[in-house]
Amino acid sequence: MKLLKADVRVGGSDQLFNIVTAARKLMTCLGCKPNIAIILDILPGTDGKIKMSKSLGNHIPLLSSPEDMYGKVMSIPDDAIDAYMRLITRWKPEQITRYNDEVSKGLMHIKNLKMRVAREIVSIYHDETPAQRAEEHFINVFQ
Repeated sequence: MKLLKADVRVGGSDQLFNIVTAARKLMTCLGCKPNIAIILDILPGTDGKIKMSKSLGNHIPLLSSPEDMYGKVMSIPDDAIDAYMRLITRWKPEQITRYNDEVSKGLMHIKNLKMRVAREIVSIYHDETPAQRAEEHFINVFQ
C-alpha cells in the first residue's frame, strides 16, 4: 500500500468521516503524522437543497453560455443565494454581510441581489462584457 504523505487534506462536509476519521486514524496507525483536515461547505444545486451534481441534474455547467449560466443562477431559490455568495463569488465577507443586511432591511430586493450574484459568477467564468450581455438578455426576456 502506497501512502500519500500530504500535510493537508481538503474536502466537502459530505466527506467529513472519510477525511477526519478514516484518513487521520489510518495515517496514525501507519506511523505517519496525521494531516490537517480543511472541511468546506457544500454548494447547493439549482434546487437550493441537494448538493450541486451533474448526475442529480441540478448543476450549472462551467462551460455553459453566459446567458444560460446567468439564467440558472437566477433560478436558484432565494434562501440559497447566501451560499452562492460565500462559496463562488470573489466578494469579501463584509460585502456579503452588507448585501444580506440590505435585503433583510428592505433596502434591496432579493431579485436585485440575485442579479448581482449572477453577474459576478458569469464574469468569473466568461469575463465582464459577456456577463453584462447575459444580464441584458435576461432582462429583455424575463422582465
